[in-house]
Amino acid sequence: VTSSVITVLSSKNLTNAYDLSRMQVYRLIQRMKRTAKYKKSFVDIGPKCKLVKLNDFDEFFKSTHNQYLTKEI
Repeated sequence: VTSSVITVLSSKNLTNAYDLSRMQVYRLIQRMKRTAKYKKSFVDIGPKCKLVKLNDFDEFFKSTHNQYLTKEI
């Protein structure tokens, strides 16, 4: 039996991990929440504290590469 570990991070930790501003992380998370594929990527642990699955955020972040050039934002 193999156990899978799911890593979750707060938006503050995402800013440090990806070297992004809080506003950039907030916008990415809002876009991610509007995407059906990532609806279950969030863990609410309080009214102002939300955690994001790191693997899902990384996948979403990579998928946004050069998206501004195609105007599909």
